[in-house]
Amino acid sequence: MNNFLQDNTIVEPIKECVVFSDYMHQPDSTFMAGISNFESWKFYFIQPGMVYDNLSIRSVSSLNRIKTMSQLVKLNTRIENSGEIPKPNVPLELLFNDHRVGQVVSEFDPGKEKEFLFQAYPANMGIVQCKFSLPKDDYELDNTWFLSMPIMEQIRCGIIGANNEDVAMLEMVLRAIDPQNQFLSIESRVQPHLNRLFLDGVDVAIIHNPKKITEDGAKDLEKFLQSGGGVIWFHGEADGSEFHPDFFKKIGFPFPEKRITAGQGFFSTQIAGDHSDLLQDLQVRNIANELPEVFNYIQTKLDVKQKAHWILNNGDPLLMEFSKGSGTVFYFSTLLDLRWNDLVIRGMLVPLIYRLLVLTGTDEINTSSVQINEHKWISVEEKYLRNKWEIVSPSGKIEMIVPEYDREGINITSTDELGVYTVYSNGELFTSFPTRLHDQEYIQSRFSQDDIELILSNDQTRWLTLQDEFAQAFSETRQGKALWKIFLALAIALLLAETIIGRPEPLKMKT
Repeated sequence: MNNFLQDNTIVEPIKECVVFSDYMHQPDSTFMAGISNFESWKFYFIQPGMVYDNLSIRSVSSLNRIKTMSQLVKLNTRIENSGEIPKPNVPLELLFNDHRVGQVVSEFDPGKEKEFLFQAYPANMGIVQCKFSLPKDDYELDNTWFLSMPIMEQIRCGIIGANNEDVAMLEMVLRAIDPQNQFLSIESRVQPHLNRLFLDGVDVAIIHNPKKITEDGAKDLEKFLQSGGGVIWFHGEADGSEFHPDFFKKIGFPFPEKRITAGQGFFSTQIAGDHSDLLQDLQVRNIANELPEVFNYIQTKLDVKQKAHWILNNGDPLLMEFSKGSGTVFYFSTLLDLRWNDLVIRGMLVPLIYRLLVLTGTDEINTSSVQINEHKWISVEEKYLRNKWEIVSPSGKIEMIVPEYDREGINITSTDELGVYTVYSNGELFTSFPTRLHDQEYIQSRFSQDDIELILSNDQTRWLTLQDEFAQAFSETRQGKALWKIFLALAIALLLAETIIGRPEPLKMKT
């Protein structure tokens, strides 16, 4: 609106600006900035009628990061009655792939909020389309909330070990997770010195006890994380001089200080804090009895950007998590080695690694939501860039997309519909993502005419309400009420009266 009012090409003597809005957010201090001829404008503020009946879904959040077919998905939703009337017996539904999996019926008082927790098993592998739905009311745009949940279908794992024993140990763990090779694709190699890392066809890289990483290796690792890859890192080198500085400064890995040995004893371990979403509901009988004993570890300092999930009894971190770009790193300050700890013979190792694979290997970046009219970036592997890419909008409109080859992805700029956009590669489903209503589009209390008149003078503004005869009311407000019909009727009436009064009388004419 400011750009319109600042347009110097508008030279007409009468300048009028018609504003259609719900008037829930007052103009900020920049509204009048740069407008030289502000007094010459006349403003017509058109406001909708009062919203009496409205419930809105204000937020939906997932309480569990790990989503698999065997685990309940927990979704918390917040509902607000932003209308003026109480709403009894209102159903709130949760649908997975258009099939109802949950429903609650409740009453909502005006101006009040309620939260509900839904739990349901995923409907299928791959991407599950979730939808929360409320009944129709005066404002329907905030009655639905969409989610796209990726459920682990296949994870491509790359194992990099310092020797054959390290690789064999990790392969044994992964085979215990997926003995039938149904969802894990494993590629292994022995590489103690990380000169280069070729991770283009990998979702998760499990790196065990590297001795050295060069500048090129650090760049490859950073690129892999920036593009959404996941890393599970087991560190056993106390000397950080063999690791390029970018490994610590740019990527954010903790700097090793020294190797700590327990001697004849051991360090006990415990879960950090009161709650860990990583170790919550781990499928073991008693997690306290499954925590390992540690004999050797690399002491590091915990950075503010790193989260500790597992600590030793002296407070040093054992398992940390941090992010780089779109990727996630889980860092162990010890090795999978009986000389370092007894984790390899603990029952929690397999379910723990399974969770780490799901967290790092599931693509939640491409399926994350965007607000309406925001751009959406979809990462694509280089080998798929030359495919035929199509996006289908919620209304069914199909649009061809040209990938950006230098950035290895597609940029979707047209997201003007509320719902789920589906992306296809050579006719097959690649991913999907939902759009959300902008925060400022939810019904809130409106500012009054007096608030506007603090900025604009009273003779510059006219206020109207949308109604059935709006066109006529708006025309009369701009040009004044048309009186010619009244004057014409009055003139005809006077003419008739004059005709009647002035008609000749026959009796007088005879005399």
